[in-house]
Amino acid sequence: MLTMQQIQNARNVVRQTLQSVQPESPTDATLDESTDTITLDELEAIALSRKQSSFTSNGNTQGTALDRGGGPEIVTIKVTWRPHPLDTAGHPEVWGFKLKRHDDFNALFDEVADMASILSDNLILTCGGSRVFASATPHSLRIWAEAEMEASDKTTYEYIRQRKGRGSEPPEHTHGAGRSPSVNPGADSDSDSDVQSAAEEAEDETFKVIVRSATTENVTLTVRPTTTCGAIVKAFLKRTGLASKYPEGKSRRKSVGGGPRLIVDGERMNPDSPISEADLEDGDLIEVAGL
Repeated sequence: MLTMQQIQNARNVVRQTLQSVQPESPTDATLDESTDTITLDELEAIALSRKQSSFTSNGNTQGTALDRGGGPEIVTIKVTWRPHPLDTAGHPEVWGFKLKRHDDFNALFDEVADMASILSDNLILTCGGSRVFASATPHSLRIWAEAEMEASDKTTYEYIRQRKGRGSEPPEHTHGAGRSPSVNPGADSDSDSDVQSAAEEAEDETFKVIVRSATTENVTLTVRPTTTCGAIVKAFLKRTGLASKYPEGKSRRKSVGGGPRLIVDGERMNPDSPISEADLEDGDLIEVAGL
């Protein structure tokens, strides 16, 4: 059995052995080594690099959004009606419309044609000097929140375009209180003659038809060979104040049967057929039935 002296000596040996392998405590210098090697110049370079990277990323995102034609869902369109330069009674007018970004311009064409009292087939819209078609949308034209357009009938558009080509466009009218529509009720007038003579100069193929019905007075319309029979009925209903009673006449969708129809020489015309199929001459009489 070990004595107390032997046990104490063994403890001293173990204690001395453990103290000899104990790692040194880290010094303050060791703790600071990770920051001593980074200078202020390096920190500034890192910050500048991150700022440039963030700017480039944001710029690419904005550019992509513009390429997609983004913007508000509702777009404001301001349309200026441009009368014929030779119509002394012509008066520019401005109308405002709102439509959704991805809706086409079919409804806009109908509304502007109604405001100008002309056939929608005879309406020309331009934006920034370029022609706008009914199948386009604000999104496809890269319109952001609003845009300005000009409207005129085809006779006026062709007349102004040819005069610009010759460098002799007449000045705009700044007086008068009327419009220069291509559809005119009643008998011929002096302003109508002026517009017709301008159309002849521009070699525009238009002619007049007299539309009658059993319940209204006769209405004189100026049409083109390509004007559809349905568009003529629509203009007739608007002139006679019956458009609200026959919503079909204000729509592009024509039903197969029923409703007002155009009659030429006793033949019921298809609403989608051009009036040229009736082989009419200037001043011929046609009829609207089904009222």
